[in-house]
This record gives sequence, structure tokens and C-alpha cells, in this order.
Amino acid sequence: MIAIRRAVEAAFLKRHSLVEIALDQRATADAALLVSGVALIGYVWQLVGGEPFSWRILLAILINSLMVWVIIAGLTLLAGKVLCESETSMSTIMRLQGFCHLPLLLTYLATPLTWLGRVWFLAALVFATAEAFETVWWRAALAVLASLAGLLIITQLFWGARLF
Repeated sequence: MIAIRRAVEAAFLKRHSLVEIALDQRATADAALLVSGVALIGYVWQLVGGEPFSWRILLAILINSLMVWVIIAGLTLLAGKVLCESETSMSTIMRLQGFCHLPLLLTYLATPLTWLGRVWFLAALVFATAEAFETVWWRAALAVLASLAGLLIITQLFWGARLF
């Protein structure tokens, strides 16, 4: 229950909750469960829409959500070390960014809420990253933007799609 309360508070950009998450080493596992849980809810939503159940697809979705979370955190850490000259640890970035995934639940609803959920997620990601790096929001936004651009390039390289 504490993890859900923290996720709601992180989604609503409560600074004290982000500080609690950053200091709690055990919260990394909770963040992983939140990231996987949001992906699982998305899969269940597809099942309600008429898709057939598949263990392989379920496992692929869960693994993919965790991989993307770790890659974004790593790229954000790399960009943050360059842009913010921060000494924040990878686990701190992972915890804080993992707890920001709750607004993505809106992406499974109607189209206007999809965009609201994505923008809200990105805003929470920037806010949590600024808190992790102890910097201003625009530097954190640059670090998040660089990590998302890096994610695009990595997914294109490893999953075989073309960039151009």
C-alpha cells in the first residue's frame, strides 16, 4: 500500500514523496513492480478488448517494460552526468523514474486521456529527474529528452527497424 501511495504522490509531483523514494533503497523493487504492473494492466485491457490470451506475449510485455525502464534510466543517468555534473546513482534514477509510471494508466482509455497520460508521465519524469540530480527542471528536461532520443536509436538498432 505504501508503494501505491508513493506512486500517486509522485504522479502529483509531491517533492517530499520523491525524497522518501530516493532515500529508500528497498523502493527499487517497488518501482519495478509498478512498471510491470502498468504494463500488465495494459495487457489485461487488450484482453478485455477481445485479444486472445498468450503467455508469450504477456512475458514479452513484462520483460520489455522492464528493459525500457532500465534503458531510459541509464541513458538519463549518462545525460545527467554530462549536463548536470551529478553523482546520482543508477538505482536512485530507476526508483524515481519507476514511480512516475502511474499516469501511463490513462493511455489505455479514450484518446484525449491518452495524450494527457503521456504528457503527465513526461512531466513527472522531468520533475523526478530534477529531484534526483538536484538541478533545475530545464536541465532535467534535457536529460530526459536525450534519454528518449537514445532509446529511439537503441530500439531501432536492436529490434531491427530502420531509422530512415
